Amino acid sequence: MREDLRLAASELFSVAVGAGPGDLMTFELSSENAELELRADTVHADEEQSDDVGGWAGRFDLVRALFPDAEIGDTVRIRVPAA
Repeated sequence: MREDLRLAASELFSVAVGAGPGDLMTFELSSENAELELRADTVHADEEQSDDVGGWAGRFDLVRALFPDAEIGDTVRIRVPAA
């Protein structure tokens, strides 16, 4: 699970690095109630890459495949057991 969380964080970070000027994405990692939670706020897809398999759509699909229960929208929230 933790390896999958690392991969999802890497994908989301890649989206942040590729964001346009003025697009700010924040990340938070917290641990509570025996869970780790990764939260990325203000996630905006690059419209030019959204249909691209290697662009946001591909990253979005990967996060969804790894974590089907993840909340995905302008905020992405992924929870996994801490142990």
